[in-house]
Amino acid sequence: MQTNYSIPAFILVLLIVSCNFRTQHTDINQLIQKYSEHPEDSARLEAAVFLREQLEQQTSERNIIYSVANNQTVQVNLDSVNLPAFLTENGLAVRTEIIQDEDILSADLLMAQIDSYDFYLKKWKWNRKADKYTLHNYLLAYKIHKEEPQRWREYFFREEGRLLKEVLAANKFEGQRNTDNPAAITAKVLDMASKWYNFEDQSFNRYGSMSFAMMKCVRKGNCYFGAYTGIYMLRSFGIPAALDYVPYWGSRNGGHAEIAALDSTGVISPIPGHALGLAAKVFRISFIPTTIWKDSIRPFMGTDSFLLGSIAHDHWLDVTSIHTQTADIDYLLPQKTTKRIAYICAFNYGEWTPVYWGRIQRGTLVHVKQMGKNILYRMALPDGNSFQLVGQPFLLDSAGQQTQLVANDQQLCEMKLSKLNTGSGSWVKKGNTYTLYGIDKAGNWQKLSDILCTRDSILPTVKAPTGGVYRLTEKVGNKRLERPFEYRNSLQVWR
Repeated sequence: MQTNYSIPAFILVLLIVSCNFRTQHTDINQLIQKYSEHPEDSARLEAAVFLREQLEQQTSERNIIYSVANNQTVQVNLDSVNLPAFLTENGLAVRTEIIQDEDILSADLLMAQIDSYDFYLKKWKWNRKADKYTLHNYLLAYKIHKEEPQRWREYFFREEGRLLKEVLAANKFEGQRNTDNPAAITAKVLDMASKWYNFEDQSFNRYGSMSFAMMKCVRKGNCYFGAYTGIYMLRSFGIPAALDYVPYWGSRNGGHAEIAALDSTGVISPIPGHALGLAAKVFRISFIPTTIWKDSIRPFMGTDSFLLGSIAHDHWLDVTSIHTQTADIDYLLPQKTTKRIAYICAFNYGEWTPVYWGRIQRGTLVHVKQMGKNILYRMALPDGNSFQLVGQPFLLDSAGQQTQLVANDQQLCEMKLSKLNTGSGSWVKKGNTYTLYGIDKAGNWQKLSDILCTRDSILPTVKAPTGGVYRLTEKVGNKRLERPFEYRNSLQVWR
């Protein structure tokens, strides 16, 4: 018979799960033996066997605080300091070291994960629709990617128990009202997660892969920080969740990270309102190794460096087609090459940037899978620690066709231009001088004209070759924010 817990009893169960069994370094095989002796522990046994398999192949990054002066490790109580200021004032910095998960994960932490997982399966109906891969990868998993495993479930059970009570009370998880659709609960938890930290749009790469203890200390960060926070909270409350990320949009500058979560069909899907549309590529972090990097990329790079650092590991999946419209690309190189992998680039912060890769067949044909539509691309070949652009830029249009946007020098059109990119602060300003560029037949940016702005938000009419790709830059600016565009029906169409 299934036990119906009241809200306080539910929290008590989770706290007991988190706090019992404090013996360190017990072999996980002992847990497997223990669970195998009791039929009612079949879910625990399944979870323990899965974790044993993962421990053998998982590594993490441990944050080490050290003195810049003498390189000595410094022990810091992260619960008692303002970390950025503390590091600066004391001449300290953070480095990371790679550690084997099987060397650091104690039996009590593993048991807490396993017992919580068992409870989630028995209590929440939505988890009964999900397959084992989804449940293991995005619920049972004791970390998201490379961060050192720590007790984030225990923290949210204990320290943020009020949040859990609010979630449960708001949705009345009792008896027949226990829903199999977690959407409303997901929205509630993510609203709470957004209040747990302060958004700050800057990189915290100097800290490496933040442990949860460091996140709890800093309590501020960018979209990745927010995604980690939301995923920790969702998984803590029994909802499978994943990190989906865009290293480079392609359709605009920069990148982004979002949370995907279990939907009513038992599948990890973009949360309504949080889909990563108009992205060149979208990837999902997988706790379970995927071996794409090991088997399909690294062996074919030769002596060249692989420049897509965000996928130079074996813990990602391509989920672009889940978020946006995509098409495969077959591109014929202008010259035969001995390279075996090519890059496909998009325009980002003023330059062509590799966003994905494709295998080269017979030295001439590049096949690239699932690229976002309505984005301007250009192919490139690896070249040591860099790359060489090849061919002309092309638009992957809404029909999935490659459209060459070559300007007609023999036919001019009149342009009325008003913005440098899609941002609200990108309107042209009176008194500034702007330069209009177009892409020539060799694929290079060529200056077309300088234009003095005599009125805010609109430039004087300028003539330019029709049918091309253009870019408007501020003459004295850094030329990194400006985006390419077509000019159609008297409008700038951003690419």
